[in-house]
Amino acid sequence: MDVLVYQMHTIPDIESGVQLFGLTELSDADVVKAMCHIQKSRTGSEQLPSHLKKIVAISAIALNKDELSFHSIATPEQETDILMQFFHTVKRIDSPLVSWQNGKLFQDILQHRALLHGVASATYWQRQSEGRAHVDLQEVISPIENPQLTLETVATWLKIPSVEDDIDTWDLYQKGDHKSIEQHCQRTCVINYFIYLRVELIRGNLSAQAYQSACQMLQSHLKRISDGS
Repeated sequence: MDVLVYQMHTIPDIESGVQLFGLTELSDADVVKAMCHIQKSRTGSEQLPSHLKKIVAISAIALNKDELSFHSIATPEQETDILMQFFHTVKRIDSPLVSWQNGKLFQDILQHRALLHGVASATYWQRQSEGRAHVDLQEVISPIENPQLTLETVATWLKIPSVEDDIDTWDLYQKGDHKSIEQHCQRTCVINYFIYLRVELIRGNLSAQAYQSACQMLQSHLKRISDGS
């Protein structure tokens, strides 16, 4: 069965913030502070809505006709390129997009950014109309909402190599440390795929031997990411 597991990292969309809120003559950092302040005054939370999140990295692991491939797309200044390359991968893999916990949020972000930039993907929207665009792994294993069931918790619980503490993507972006953003995105994607494999194992869709083989391959890929190769 084909599958496409993915993870994305975003930053505040400064250009849209300036346009929507009239935040001219401010530094990028001050624009973000103002956007968060406006959002908190409206909702009580500084968490920006999905249409004000700019994608700076997408990592994906694709299983296509029994061949596993790894994709990392991170071109910070060219969000359009990130979307186009990702949708090209989507077109090749006949599968919903699989992620952990953020399925609906990621779905909104992808669609809003595609709308903003005019990036077309007939394949994605066809699957969306059929109700098979996204699968949220957290919802699969825990239909009842459980805030304590985080990715890190599940990874530790299942003895899966976990990611380090969460990163501040905006802070790293300001420092120009795009490599750290991409590597963290890649590592998180690998953890998502580990959990996907375990879910497929208990569903009976994957033999124990195939599961172990896939895990070994992921372990090797995770090591290459950590080594920076």
